[in-house]
Amino acid sequence: MPMAAKAMPTQRQSFPAVVGYRLCRIGIGALVPAAIMSIAAANLYTRNIHREFINKNPTDKQESHMAKLVSLIVKAGALVFILFVPTQYAIQLQLLAHLDHSDAPAVMLGAYTRWFNSWRCSPAGRSGPLRAPQWPLRRN
Repeated sequence: MPMAAKAMPTQRQSFPAVVGYRLCRIGIGALVPAAIMSIAAANLYTRNIHREFINKNPTDKQESHMAKLVSLIVKAGALVFILFVPTQYAIQLQLLAHLDHSDAPAVMLGAYTRWFNSWRCSPAGRSGPLRAPQWPLRRN
């Protein structure tokens, strides 16, 4: 059953303020991980790109200011994404990310060992990790 079909009776039966409160909680729940990741992105940008290519010898104050600015830009981008991206598209992006994460161990192991030869990495061998995350969707 699609997510929208489950949410509609709740929205019709609730007061508009309660529905708005619930939607705000979902949005804030999405912004908290984005805020944490924005700090990491800002540090990566400041230390690996800005220091290497733009300002070779920044002071601690300049580096801190640049990290805060980049973090703010990433958080604003996350807020725009939450407000303007359709819900169905966001759900599909989450499913795609899950599929990518199921492939990550095979890619990491393949980078560090020669044990995975061409026979083991055939399309038949890759079909398991790609199809396994889809089983909850196929049950209904």
